[in-house]
Amino acid sequence: MQEESKFKGKRLRLNFLNSHEKRDREIIYVERTNDKYKKGNKIPFLFEFLLALSVHSKGLSLIDESLSKSLTIFYPFAGRVNDALTIDCNDDGVLYTTSFISSKMVDLLANPQPKIELFYHFMPLLPPFCPNLSDRPSQIAIQVNEFACGGIAICVCFNHLFIDFATISVFVKCWFEIATNNGYDGTNIGIYPAVSLFPQGSEKPMPDGMFLAAQRTLLREGRGTIRRFVFEGSAVSRLKEKAKSEHTPNPTRVEAVTGFLWKHLMAVSTVVWGSQQPSILSHAVNMRRQMMPKMLSEFFIGNIFWMSVALYPNMTTDKGAEVESELVRLVRESIVDIREKFVPKLLRNGGYEATHESLEELKEICSDKTLNPYIFSSWCKTCLPDTNFGWGKPIWVSPMGANDVDSSHKNVVIMMDGQTSDAIETWVTLGKCEAAALERDPDFLAFATLNPAISI
Repeated sequence: MQEESKFKGKRLRLNFLNSHEKRDREIIYVERTNDKYKKGNKIPFLFEFLLALSVHSKGLSLIDESLSKSLTIFYPFAGRVNDALTIDCNDDGVLYTTSFISSKMVDLLANPQPKIELFYHFMPLLPPFCPNLSDRPSQIAIQVNEFACGGIAICVCFNHLFIDFATISVFVKCWFEIATNNGYDGTNIGIYPAVSLFPQGSEKPMPDGMFLAAQRTLLREGRGTIRRFVFEGSAVSRLKEKAKSEHTPNPTRVEAVTGFLWKHLMAVSTVVWGSQQPSILSHAVNMRRQMMPKMLSEFFIGNIFWMSVALYPNMTTDKGAEVESELVRLVRESIVDIREKFVPKLLRNGGYEATHESLEELKEICSDKTLNPYIFSSWCKTCLPDTNFGWGKPIWVSPMGANDVDSSHKNVVIMMDGQTSDAIETWVTLGKCEAAALERDPDFLAFATLNPAISI
């Protein structure tokens, strides 16, 4: 408790930050290809910067000035959710808070390892984003945490109702580019609500809550706990070699680590529950990258992802590389199916036929109560590790840590680029028994390191 108290910050400021320039108020439609987050799921991530004290005060003023200018470009984010399909672009602003931490950043990140269970102290007021301050909460909330040593940790939270990770990444990129004062003013950016490609008003509107009902079948009941594992570049290279097969001669980093993790997650589940189970793995797929030819630029905003479905019924995880290559093949094929089968249907007739068929398929697969489900989301190859306010790149970008989470986040894996070349960090949320078994798995730990220190 005494250790935790060192990182409880003193809140210095709380307000709503508005756009730098006013514009006419409007209501816009923003596409979301699912209704999983009907009430809004708050997704936080953290940037850690270590600054010299001489640039500290200037750096803080630069953050909010450039943020305000960015909201002029991404004006829907300063608005409020109006209903299930629209945003009121009223410029009520984003929640912006600052906090002072009397401890040093090195004590948080590298002494001897990151204290990820304390990261929630650096988040804005949740959940949702200050409902007592506004009848309609902010879509984005940001907290700037100042450390006594001169370090700054910026927590960005976004409401997943209309904003996916690709959208928030582009917003952060724009924000940081403006902050560098290199002549970039965002005038070459056009913000395109993706609803223009997914027309509303179909003769068969999607039943309200249909996606949520299907997704519930992927969720495990009970409490979960978060573990951070890092696969260094050399380990990833070895996993890519193990994952090669006739069907996937060139597995990617994400595919190789996904197959390896999936195998070991099934294995620890068998240890805990005493029997082997069939398993399903869903990857959150950014559909901007799946359009052939490419129809959506990175500046199409919305919640534009879909869940791939890979089913492994064999329930055998003791065949080494043979199983891993098979799992990688299943993962790749599930994503290819989205590009070659799902997307073409989605672009016709408002997407009803494609979404209805996909959700019915998911519900049918998940009707097997013995099924062991996992949800993966890759944040690799985004612009976040390269963001720069003008004082250098962040020493680390991470999701937010915690001790326990509810069932909506259990059996979930987030993948990010590591600090070193080709490394991958994985943030794994499991039941406590499964997490403890994974930490003791020697075959798993031959490739993965549990929560190593951050290089500062």
